[in-house]
Amino acid sequence: MLSNAKKILGFDDTLLSIVGIILNTSISMGIYFGGALFEVSFVPFVLRWTIQLIGISILWIMTRNFYIAIVKKYPGYTNRHRRWTLLPLLYLPFWALMLFSILYLRPLVAIKLPGYTDPFIGMEIVVGGIILLVDICIYESLHMYAELNEVKIKEERMEKERISSQLISLRNQISPHFLFNSLNTLVYLIDEDKEKGKEFVHKLSYIYKCILEASDKDLVSVKEEMEYINAYSELLSQRFGNNLNFNFQIEDNEQEKKIVSLALQVGIENAVKHNIISRKKPLTIDVISQNDCLIVRNNLQRKSNDMFNNGFGLKNIANRYKLLTNKKIEIVKGENDFILKIPLIKM
Repeated sequence: MLSNAKKILGFDDTLLSIVGIILNTSISMGIYFGGALFEVSFVPFVLRWTIQLIGISILWIMTRNFYIAIVKKYPGYTNRHRRWTLLPLLYLPFWALMLFSILYLRPLVAIKLPGYTDPFIGMEIVVGGIILLVDICIYESLHMYAELNEVKIKEERMEKERISSQLISLRNQISPHFLFNSLNTLVYLIDEDKEKGKEFVHKLSYIYKCILEASDKDLVSVKEEMEYINAYSELLSQRFGNNLNFNFQIEDNEQEKKIVSLALQVGIENAVKHNIISRKKPLTIDVISQNDCLIVRNNLQRKSNDMFNNGFGLKNIANRYKLLTNKKIEIVKGENDFILKIPLIKM
């Protein structure tokens, strides 16, 4: 019963019931009998207080059960207006039970306080009604608070699920994008040098395996990312030879910090895709750690037919940073170089 009530109300009202019954008993006794506590003998006062406690306990349990029935039929914050139209009906069984108790049960337990008379029926009904109103307001406030909190939790859970779904979708886009570009490179190598093409396939299978593993993660350490970036740079060097140069300068104390998985690979891939790489115009890509960022910088020599719209890959990484953290990647286009700043995340 208690567990069902908690599920319906949204909170455990056990302590509230105990404290509420005792307070209601003490308040009503204070109103009806003034300073009797200090003027009447201890035993008769305790006996009368106990009878009052039993009566209020019965009233509390009855009205509580009626309230739970109303909440069960019209639960939650959205149904509050329907509940409020029904809550006054609680007064009907409450007053009926009060009258029955006053007229028929109280005379059977004739415990009088010396110097005091029993309160008028009208006074008891008014005081009881006010106390009931306060009790209902407390229950209703706690129920709406619990429901609003539950709604907030559900919204946060849905938001997390939405973000998780978006991240999975974004991660899944990277792998085929990389494979597509790599196959284009392979076609080029097969035409130029079949042996290099075969060697490229072996290295590609290893790198693609690493990328598939990394694509299952939202964040990876710089150390993890660099493990296959070194292999990836070798793969690109196999195609472009001395026309493509890499310079890696990452401090040891930055190795355990996190970045969005495949961010470096996308940054390097973006530089290779959008720039001329030839003997006359070699491309140099620097990857350095600086000011809590990994900076990917390359000399700028755009292809004549390239619109250079930052590419799909960089937008993908930017969106993933947006979903995971308040940090953002930064793109700086100069006259002679292109810089991508990838934020490092401390865990």
